[in-house]
Amino acid sequence: MQEHDLLPAHDVSYFSYVYGAANFRGIDEESCKQACLKNCSCRAALFQYSGNVSDGNCFLPSQLFSLQNNQPSTSHYNSSAYIKVQNFVVPPASNNTKKRDVGIGVSIGIIGAGLIASLIGGMIIRYVRRKSITRNILHINLIHLTINFLLHSSATDLSHTLK
Repeated sequence: MQEHDLLPAHDVSYFSYVYGAANFRGIDEESCKQACLKNCSCRAALFQYSGNVSDGNCFLPSQLFSLQNNQPSTSHYNSSAYIKVQNFVVPPASNNTKKRDVGIGVSIGIIGAGLIASLIGGMIIRYVRRKSITRNILHINLIHLTINFLLHSSATDLSHTLK
């Protein structure tokens, strides 16, 4: 990942343009920009050319002061400045953060599964208890009917026997 970028400013010139002071002569604009990116002390790539964009002068100042507007019709050259700026680099997430996020996800999953299991278990217990109570009530009613039948039929049989 590149740590620096160049911000373009077209039709500007720098006060110290002196032909002999150029860091590179007969260079193209892209090579001038790359030279600045590779040079730690470079603050800007200042490119100046007259007619041929691939045959220009490249200035790489270690300090950058005020730029001024350039009018090619009066200065008889074109110029651009590419100001070096530092990129903001976001560090990648650490493994501890990823592990913590996974741990939280697993914990939430376990708690959720436990709640669902408890709900299902409670529903099963309730169903079994209701079924058991209903069975007991039917059993008690059957016993009650049997006793009544036996008592009634015994009394009827006894009265027929005594007659």
